Amino acid sequence: MNKLLLLVPLALTAVVQQADAQNRTISGKITDRANGQGLPGVTVLAKGTTIGTSTNADGAFTLDVPASATILSFSFVGYSTVERPISGSVINVALETDAKQLSEVVVSALGIKENKDELGTATSRVTGAAVAQSGETSVINGLSGKASGISITRSNGDPGAGSYIQIRGQNTINGETQPLIVIDGVPMFNTSAGVGSQGTYTAGVAQQSRLNDINPNDIASVQILKGAAAAALWGSRASNGVIVITTKRGSTEAGKLSVTYGVTYSIDRISYKHDLQDTYGRGSRGAAAQGLSDNANSWGDKISTRSGEADVFSNNQGYFVAKNGTRYQPVLRKNSRETFLQKNFDDIFHTGSFLENNLSLSAGNRESNVYVSLSDLNQKGIIRNNSDYRRSTARVNAERRFNKVVRLAGNSTYSRVTSNRIQQGSNTSGLYLGLLRTSPDFDQSGYIGTYFSPTGEVGVNRQRSYRNEIGQSQNPLYNNALWTMNEQKAPNSVDRFIGSTELGLDPLPWLSITARFGADFYAEERRDLFPINSAENAGLGSATEEAYSENQLNGDVFARASHSFSEKLSGTLLVGMNLNQRIEYNYGATYGRFLLDVRDQSFFGNATSENTQAFDYESKRRNSAGYATVNLVYNEQLFLNASGRLENSSTFGRDTKNRFFYPSVDLAWQFTKLPILSENKILSFGKIRAAYGRVGLEPPIYVVRDVYGVSGSGDGFGVSALASAFNGSFNRSSLRGNSQLRPEQKEEVEVGADLRFLQDRISLGATYYRNLNTDVIILRPTSPSSGYSNEWANAAKIRNRGIELDLNADILKLGDFTWNVGGNWTRNRNMVLDVAGAEFIGLNGFVNTLAVVAKDRPFSTIWGTRWNRDEAGNLALDINGFPTVAREQGAIGDPNPDWKMGLNTTLSWKGLRLYALVDRQQGGDIWAGTEGVLRSFGVSKHTAVETTLQPDEAANTRTLVINGDPNTVYTIASTVTANADGTYTFRGRLGDFGAGPVALNEAWYTTIGGGFNGAAEQNIQDATWMRLRELTLGYNLNTEGFRNFTKLSNLEVTLTGRNLVLWTKEFKGVDPETNLTGQSPGRGLEYFNNPGTRSFLIGLKLTY
Repeated sequence: MNKLLLLVPLALTAVVQQADAQNRTISGKITDRANGQGLPGVTVLAKGTTIGTSTNADGAFTLDVPASATILSFSFVGYSTVERPISGSVINVALETDAKQLSEVVVSALGIKENKDELGTATSRVTGAAVAQSGETSVINGLSGKASGISITRSNGDPGAGSYIQIRGQNTINGETQPLIVIDGVPMFNTSAGVGSQGTYTAGVAQQSRLNDINPNDIASVQILKGAAAAALWGSRASNGVIVITTKRGSTEAGKLSVTYGVTYSIDRISYKHDLQDTYGRGSRGAAAQGLSDNANSWGDKISTRSGEADVFSNNQGYFVAKNGTRYQPVLRKNSRETFLQKNFDDIFHTGSFLENNLSLSAGNRESNVYVSLSDLNQKGIIRNNSDYRRSTARVNAERRFNKVVRLAGNSTYSRVTSNRIQQGSNTSGLYLGLLRTSPDFDQSGYIGTYFSPTGEVGVNRQRSYRNEIGQSQNPLYNNALWTMNEQKAPNSVDRFIGSTELGLDPLPWLSITARFGADFYAEERRDLFPINSAENAGLGSATEEAYSENQLNGDVFARASHSFSEKLSGTLLVGMNLNQRIEYNYGATYGRFLLDVRDQSFFGNATSENTQAFDYESKRRNSAGYATVNLVYNEQLFLNASGRLENSSTFGRDTKNRFFYPSVDLAWQFTKLPILSENKILSFGKIRAAYGRVGLEPPIYVVRDVYGVSGSGDGFGVSALASAFNGSFNRSSLRGNSQLRPEQKEEVEVGADLRFLQDRISLGATYYRNLNTDVIILRPTSPSSGYSNEWANAAKIRNRGIELDLNADILKLGDFTWNVGGNWTRNRNMVLDVAGAEFIGLNGFVNTLAVVAKDRPFSTIWGTRWNRDEAGNLALDINGFPTVAREQGAIGDPNPDWKMGLNTTLSWKGLRLYALVDRQQGGDIWAGTEGVLRSFGVSKHTAVETTLQPDEAANTRTLVINGDPNTVYTIASTVTANADGTYTFRGRLGDFGAGPVALNEAWYTTIGGGFNGAAEQNIQDATWMRLRELTLGYNLNTEGFRNFTKLSNLEVTLTGRNLVLWTKEFKGVDPETNLTGQSPGRGLEYFNNPGTRSFLIGLKLTY
């Protein structure tokens, strides 16, 4: 519309030109070559003059031109400019889309197309083709590395696992942390609620992001509104930015049906492994564990020094018969040199895969168009069993223009998702925890069977694991990984519908009215089953069954009017209103101490009422708002855009005002339209811009008043019991509500420039932003005498500031060969300025290591136990030269990277295309909790080193001694038996903390040098990484001969590699693009996370 307004001065100029007897009248029609539809608003200009006009709603034009004019120029945003010689009175032109110009057409917060060159805000646009080409099964992960200002971290590599999205830093502590997702102008849920039956973010299964329900192949474009000014029209839901998704529309040659079928097959493999040792067996202090030992360590004997004969077994301590018939007895002496490290790993992991089929139909003409798609994705994970994801979708998008006044559009999609998930994290029933801790000389096969005690007692369906080697205990302490994979169940299923209807009226040439209504509903069923003899609940069995659903209704009605005030000044005014309602349900029960030992079934009746804990949660919130935008254009080079939203929310308390205003303003100046620069051959376009905006975040639901809940109790050995089983009772929450809570407010200023060089072959965008989040809602401690532990309050402040760079360049165009390079670079600096006097506020994690917010620290600072240090920062050492653990915890790491970048390149020749994407994260810390614990257990390869010292070195190398006297000096010479040649050999390596050499051996790793008892800071590692995220080779065959022979319009074949190369600076074991606590705001924690994947894909697409 703005482009149309800018043409008004040209049209007026043409009208008032003095008539010439030799003037000619030229008429014609401008159409879209792809579908034959007329294009309104196309600029028609007599080259070399100021005489021009624009096409009407049907694409037609009429223009009087002087005899001296010989060429007409036809230009339109998103299309290649065409010139035609004037050789008659009728000139019809079909314009072709231009990929570079299309990137300049962006979508606003309301889903309205705008010209990027006329905006004063920074936005990023990723095409749907780029998302689908990535080979990722989810839209979120398909955006990784493709846009500045956005950071995406997946939970793990499990099929369908959710991902965390962060735009321009973190802005809230207890509120919604993810950006608002808007699809075809209607907000949708991207919930990833719940963490499984463990009830903690550090354990359970990786939940899905609900944005995963959308088929990436249905997407036309993804627009990322990063700043407050760009997103302000969404008010209290825009604090974390807005992602605007536009789905595909029917578009083809007039009246013709186009059918596209695509199939993709992927091979997925584990991308990164922990380095484990197979040199030493289970045991401690160099001796093998014997008999019915629950010894967890692999600090035993050196396997290669064993005799190699058969192990010696006990005949009087009971035995175990596996379901495969194998008999197992306690080992009294380990003689075998056989190790099972690789075998155990291969029992769990294999080559995963997915098969995806997509079918779409598209048709249209001037009056209407329709797009229909069906898809099915069937994924089998890299874990052999019970790790899968299946998504089936159907979509119908249709538009109809009944006449020049009335138009109607509708979009609808249905998704059916089913999956099975595997337990992970700080979880004795987790996959990696049991697998990686298992000693290399333990064969985990034969994991389930019958235990026979020496007294004749029989235990059926017992679990055999390395700490429970013949299933002698109902509680195996840690699960055998095969048990976790095969016996435990965590299925879920989702049914989802998203639909919207839009009615448009164009009663006058300068006025349009739009009414848009949408709904989003999904229902999910989840189950977590830990059968009897699982490590969970001490082997007594437990399960959780729950139903989770959300529904959202949204309505917008707005009118848009345009007016030209003079030849140089024009403008557009938009006025509208919004109503939104969101309802959430979550109900079910957790029950344990099963009455019956059933394998694949869970039902509430399998536990007594005392061991059943029901839960039932419902919430409803409503928002209403009025909004307006004003766009002014002066002299086609100065653009002023302003907006305001006045909003009310039902989550506000009775003692606060119930309406809040969110304004924004941005200014753009295309300085290259100055006469002095208009003919510049190098700088073809230049714009400087500035923007200010304020957005908010409404209070969490039900925190403005005191709430009551059902009382409960527990004994620490099973599921908590509800008071309802004992006549019932309720208790008031210890968190005091606050009826004066205001919305959190984010104010942001950004400035930047967009430049294009050499006739737009090179483009560069740069943005600096600074935002301040005030009135951030936190739980503030209260006096115990008040009867509450904490109260909700607007009491924290968070600041973000950063730089974003975007580059795109056509390096070479030579005939049919082109070479394009693109890139983005982001740097964000985050700081928590105030937390109401609290030392820190925990987000997620463990007692000794957690992610927190603390004053004058970056958001999600890693907080934990530290080494004692003196005032100069030097380690305070004990008598043997080892560091000591400080009593007070403190900041030990910052998970926020120094910067992130993505670099892509495309080489194309005729139908052949090669695309590569490399991205890098520089800096940032991660707590490598898994590696710390593996060193404690002696299974890390880091601990498999032997060190030999000369006598004088041994006498000067001090060591810790397990259960030793802390006031006694110990050396290697005094604690290790000398070799025959007088040297000393110990398992471990040398270290030096500042007081001379020390031995980092079993005594060190199992006490303060490991992952349990020492300072957590020693497990903080540099999370720098770089990866070849995508590599795609594609070929399109669409020659005239091929089309005539096959009747197909195009055949495309693609080969794609994803995460082919991964380099890390220090952190090892799993892909560093992971997070233990999933989509929570707590970042930088890794603890037995399930591994990521490396994938190879082949795709075929046929278009008829």
